[in-house]
Amino acid sequence: MGGFESVSIIISTLDETELLKKTLRIICDVCRHEDICEIIIVISDKSTPENLETVESLQDSAPDIPVVVYKQKLPGVGMAFREAIQTARGSHIITMVSDCEMDVTAVSVMTEQAKLRPDAIITTSRYIEGGGFEDYNGIKKICNFAFQKMLRTVFKTRLTDITNCYQISPAPFMKSIRFEETRKPFFLESVLKPLMLGAEFVEIPCVWQKRADGKDKVSFFACFEYFRTVFRVRFKSGKEMTGNGKLL
Repeated sequence: MGGFESVSIIISTLDETELLKKTLRIICDVCRHEDICEIIIVISDKSTPENLETVESLQDSAPDIPVVVYKQKLPGVGMAFREAIQTARGSHIITMVSDCEMDVTAVSVMTEQAKLRPDAIITTSRYIEGGGFEDYNGIKKICNFAFQKMLRTVFKTRLTDITNCYQISPAPFMKSIRFEETRKPFFLESVLKPLMLGAEFVEIPCVWQKRADGKDKVSFFACFEYFRTVFRVRFKSGKEMTGNGKLL
């Protein structure tokens, strides 16, 4: 792979307004602007009028950072990221959502780590020292922890937070992967497939906080879709996942 040149930050949004503004404001405050190739905001047919108005107002929020609005062609948050990844122009890609539940300031930490280890995937974890949860549903937290332990066993990994896609990755590698999930399980797939392909992962701590506006888009029962993703990925070969079987 190549070294770090710049990062394309992909942000999925649906009904966020003030949180989307806050996300871009923090990114612009904590990151070196010369490190950012572009910020790609992904909208869809389901984006609310208020959200679209907010997106339009942010296109000139940072004169020295291009803010690109991409309207996804196929439905689902997974497709939002899959399509946007293919359009990214940076050497690296950050995938994130605009609800501010995961600490946005981690963007700068991930970027600096990517400069030191450009071939690795720098990912965030709520389970290592310095990370954590604030105002997280107790039952969901227990289920999430148990699921994480199951994943570590099945995939023989020491990663502690495998179900979130808040990470920075080498763009050519991510573009080469045959992703299949179209909805929320893409978050899991975007970690499991690189893991199965031998990617090096580095975890940094990150704190989760309950979102302040918009609606929680994850139902408890929707999480059962993740089990299908686990079995789908676990028994695929490298060639099936990338088309050429090459490792990172």
